[in-house]
Amino acid sequence: MRTPLLAPLFVPLLAVCASAQVRPYRVVDLGPVPGGSPLAGVTCAAISDDGEVIGGTSVWDPYVWRSGAGMLALQVPAGFLNGTVHDVDVFGQAVGTVGLPTVSYPTTAARWSATGAVQVLGTLGGLFSSATATNNLGVVVGTSQLPGSSVSHAFEWTAAGGMVDLTPGLAGSSSVVDINDAGQMCMVIGSAPYRFTPGVGLEPLGNVQGLRINRFGQMAGKDFVNGTAGRYTDGVGWEMFAAGSPVQLREIGGIDGFGHVVGTQWVLQNPSPPSYQKTAYLYSSALGFRRLADWIDAPQPVFVTGVSGIADDGRIAAYGALGPNNRAFLLE
Repeated sequence: MRTPLLAPLFVPLLAVCASAQVRPYRVVDLGPVPGGSPLAGVTCAAISDDGEVIGGTSVWDPYVWRSGAGMLALQVPAGFLNGTVHDVDVFGQAVGTVGLPTVSYPTTAARWSATGAVQVLGTLGGLFSSATATNNLGVVVGTSQLPGSSVSHAFEWTAAGGMVDLTPGLAGSSSVVDINDAGQMCMVIGSAPYRFTPGVGLEPLGNVQGLRINRFGQMAGKDFVNGTAGRYTDGVGWEMFAAGSPVQLREIGGIDGFGHVVGTQWVLQNPSPPSYQKTAYLYSSALGFRRLADWIDAPQPVFVTGVSGIADDGRIAAYGALGPNNRAFLLE
């Protein structure tokens, strides 16, 4: 990880951009997935903490992209027809689901090694499971249906212990959406959002659900009553930075170690059939919201319609249109 570089480089760069027409990002096209159609659209789901690894999906083909190595197509096991990547670690490993191409279920949580080999993680006994996140210590978290029930519970998986129910005995549902290397998790139990911290336990978060967590336990999340996005910091609580702003983030892409948040706004263009204009933003305390497309120096038109994460050195995983192609790309 190159986190120490962020303090002298990335933070002053934000200040420079505020006072001059500087375009600090260049685009790296991730390209098509090997073995897939070169015309297929590519999206991304996550970027590693050090900015070296991006994971995502092209149609139904899961991939991992590594800086200096490029695209790697991930295996789909026998009996399954597709895979979807939800998160990656600094070692090039990925987690997500494997399943069928035309229906939502059944899907099963999966983990891919740095070579692209797949391991099916199973379920808590129900029909489906999904691995939503992993940390750099090999801990995988997600949600799985329970046997003979429509209820699903949050789980933790490790190579040593397998899949473990995080809320055993709970009558209702629970889920976990992110985890950091300290083992802190963004969770929902019943309908209430929590942060779980080892040695502390469950910490209620009020009405705002944490969706992404950085290495210091800061979270980016949303108040799902009014749709406002915000950032949670110990000793401060939730800062709903979009309150009263025309920028309302429908999707939270990530939060880095300095509290910068990336996300995507959806603006309804046509109600029936519904269509949206999607715009990716970066939020910082110093500058507020900045449209990422305005910060890109590129020789061809770039339309950023979604953002999936920000690394601790400021690199961003995004997707949209790059020239004539629908692509995932790295902004560095």
